[in-house]
Amino acid sequence: MKTITLANGDLVTIKQKPWWLFWLGKYYTITLSPYVYTPDTTYENEDMDVLVHENIHLHQQSDMGKWKFYFNYVFSREFRYQSEFSAYTTQLKWYVDSGTRVNMPSQIDVIGNMLSSANYLWCVSKERSVKEMTDMMVAYGGYDQ
Repeated sequence: MKTITLANGDLVTIKQKPWWLFWLGKYYTITLSPYVYTPDTTYENEDMDVLVHENIHLHQQSDMGKWKFYFNYVFSREFRYQSEFSAYTTQLKWYVDSGTRVNMPSQIDVIGNMLSSANYLWCVSKERSVKEMTDMMVAYGGYDQ
């Protein structure tokens, strides 16, 4: 277990994923407040983009109450989408603000594929998520990276 300080001063405590989270797959991270459970590579590298994303989920769980958050996340596609939209757009903005070069259209396309798949229980169509994230990043001034 280790605690990482983010640029905004928030502390994120990460742990390596235990065996009982095997169903998530090898490369996925999950936030179960107060911890962020990460695959070995994220844990070792302290991948800041992932931690910025997961920090949003920590705040969401704290603001709503973790059990209410978990219930809504599992049973409401729209809630799950809005939760992930907030986390992913924060992550995309972090790329821009930190000077991390990414191909923004490609990154948004990958996120759209994930959100419209079993990984996120088909919470939204790819078309909707790509359009809304693109619109957000154009407004933010970070789409042309």
